[in-house]
Amino acid sequence: MLKKDLYDGMITVMKRKDKVQTAIFRMINAEIKNEEIAKRCDNLPDEDVVKILKKLQKQMQESLDAFKKVGNTERVNDIRIYLIVINNYLPKQLNKDEIKHEISIIIDGIQKQSTIGETMKLIMPNLKGRADGKLVKQIIEEIFKKE
Repeated sequence: MLKKDLYDGMITVMKRKDKVQTAIFRMINAEIKNEEIAKRCDNLPDEDVVKILKKLQKQMQESLDAFKKVGNTERVNDIRIYLIVINNYLPKQLNKDEIKHEISIIIDGIQKQSTIGETMKLIMPNLKGRADGKLVKQIIEEIFKKE
């Protein structure tokens, strides 16, 4: 379970007295706890934890870009560590060829009259958390143009 892995990771870095990584794991675990409180549950499913990690990843990437613009190298290095930790717990992202393969399997069963939106609705549950929606849409559009 991803939530337990993140908690165990926090305990490990706390024992090593790694202040930066401890702060990262505490932030992640606090976000998970807040979501559990909001949803009134004790154990978030992994897909919800992945959503939280992706949200944090996006926030950290935006912060990284902002600090790069102003030339704050110390904060840039700290945020890179945040991103490394977050990325270690996210599912492996599929590359373009793997996404094309997944899409082609589903498109084979879809009638040609289907729209891109209908295709996205069928495909995204299979790729959830493993592929960026914008890239999936772009690939679907490319495939539809070929047909």
